[in-house]
Parts: sequence; structure tokens; C-alpha cells
Amino acid sequence: MTIKNTFLQFALTGIGLSLLTQTALAQINEADRQEKILSKAALSRLISAGLPETITENNTELAAVLLKPKLGDPLSKTLNIDHVIETVFENARDIKKSGNCSILPSKCEITAGDINGKEAFSILNYENNGTQTQLRFVKRGSADQLPETMKIDDREVFEQAMAFVDNVFKIAPENIPKPPSSAKNRLPVKTVNLSVSSEDKRGQRRTETTPVEKFVQFQRGFQVETLGWVPGPGELALQYDAKGLNVAVIQGWSSMEEYGRNLNPRNAKSRSTLIEEIASRFQREGIGHLSSARSHLAITQLPGDESPIPVLRIYAAAQPNDLTEEEQAKVVSSAGVVMDIALIREEERNFDFEESE
Repeated sequence: MTIKNTFLQFALTGIGLSLLTQTALAQINEADRQEKILSKAALSRLISAGLPETITENNTELAAVLLKPKLGDPLSKTLNIDHVIETVFENARDIKKSGNCSILPSKCEITAGDINGKEAFSILNYENNGTQTQLRFVKRGSADQLPETMKIDDREVFEQAMAFVDNVFKIAPENIPKPPSSAKNRLPVKTVNLSVSSEDKRGQRRTETTPVEKFVQFQRGFQVETLGWVPGPGELALQYDAKGLNVAVIQGWSSMEEYGRNLNPRNAKSRSTLIEEIASRFQREGIGHLSSARSHLAITQLPGDESPIPVLRIYAAAQPNDLTEEEQAKVVSSAGVVMDIALIREEERNFDFEESE
């Protein structure tokens, strides 16, 4: 408390100086920011260099192919929320339901235990608003339960996750990515380690690291003819500890049932139009100095849209693309920018056309 009060007094006595210098600093920072913003021509060259070769001046055929991905069965038909509840709450006590998951999924919440208590607690939230599915399950151990060492490797965790996705969520295999043969790490598994530091009799410090959780994450996607794997709208994550599954998340999983129905591939934007639009957005939003930009095709649901659309996804950063991991660790720069640009002209996305066309 004394430290906080002392800090507050120090802050108050320095507030006058702070107010006097803020304006000058803001002016300097603004001038510096303006100097670092690239010209539109420079931005355009940077963006063009990062575009895939598949983006040309005529993208009609490209858009037509993107509108016909291999979808598999929709989640709305395969996911049985009652089966999910039975599986994740198996042997749980004090189960309480808020809403009926089968009838009113937008208000569905299942809990087991007391969230404010010291015993184990689990919660599942499920929502399906007709265009997107969201699911979040979290299982917490008792307060006196210490993390245990995980004794299974990444391969076993990955296989458990895939079995859960297939048998419980029943997500179509067409939506699950397969790592390319060139991938360094073919398993999308990350490990959470618990590190304990201690001092031995000779005064030397030792640190022991123990794996306590493993995290499996998938970006939804689709196989598209001639293009291969294209990221889609939705993410899937599962987390395991020594006792089994403790987190399961389906996020932003958009329905593809209306995808492409009112999209005309002849309205696809040209390469030069896309470059102009991206450069204009960067300038309009005051994006700072950029040293690299790369992009790829994706399918996503933009805010305000009722169904997904094909987009060009841009990644821009203040540091070059070709830095090694060691070089990246030494670079201090602002966060990068991720932006989705509709591949089909926005004002004509709802254009109705005859089937013969």
C-alpha cells in the first residue's frame, strides 16, 4: 500500500510536466509517423511483390474454382450437441442446464459443479445462430489438484484429438488440414511446460521443466481444384492434461450451405484493382512503415455478411520476410497487419444470374 501511495504522489507531482510535454511528443511522433508511411506507389510495389502468381488481370476462372471447394457434410447435420454433452460431462455431478441445446442453441449453457467453489468445475457454451457455430468447453480441476506430468507424446495427443473430432464433433474430414510433405512439424501440437527453479547445496540454481498440457489446433479449410488447400472460416482447438481433455473449442465455424449461391465469378477483381484497393486501405488506415507483404487466397465470413466469400488475405509487416528465427528474435518492430479483401467486387456480390451463364 505504501508503494502504491508513493507512486501516486510521484505521478501527481509530475502531471504538470507530463501535460506540457505530451503535445510536443505527439507532434514529434506524428511527424515521424508521416515520414515512415510509404507512398502509394511504394505500397503498390510492395503489395504486388507479395501477391501469388494465380492472381492475374482476369480472375474469372480463379473465382469460379474457389466457388466449388470440396465441402463435406455441414456441421449443422453432423454435430449432435446432446452426444457432445454426454461425452464431455460423463460421470459429472451437479449438472445444471440453462436453455435447451437442441431447441434454443443460442441460449445453451451446461455446467457441472460450482464455479466459485474449490471442487472440480466444468462448463459448456454452445451457440448456433444459423450462419455460425460456436462451442466452448472448459474443465477445471479442484483447487488442491496440482498439475501432473503428461506421459504421452505429441503423436498420441494428436491421435486422441483426431478421434474426438471424428467421433464426438463428427466434423467432415474434408475440413481438416493435412500437413504438406515439406512441413518441418507435421503435428499441430504445442506443449505447455511447468518450470520449477531450485537451488542445490552448492548454491547453484537448477531448473526442471515438466510438460503438463498439450494443445492441438486446426484451421478449417478446403481442397480446391488446381489450388490445393485453402483456409476456411472456422477454428478448432483441443487441450489435454494428464487426466484427459480439459478444453474443446469450435470458433467461427461458418455454414457453407449458402456459399457461392449469389456470387458471380465474372465480377472477380483484377490484379491491379486489388493492389489499388489494398494500397488505398493501408493509406486510409494510417498503416506505418512496411518492409514486407505476402498474401494468399482464403474463404472467410466478413463482418456483416450472412455467408462466407472468397478473399485475398494480406499479411504486412515492418520487418522483411526473409529473416531467420534468430534475426527475428533481435528485431524490435510494431505488430504486423492482417487484412481480408473480397475477391469479387463488393457492390455486385448479390448479382443474380441465370444458371446457363
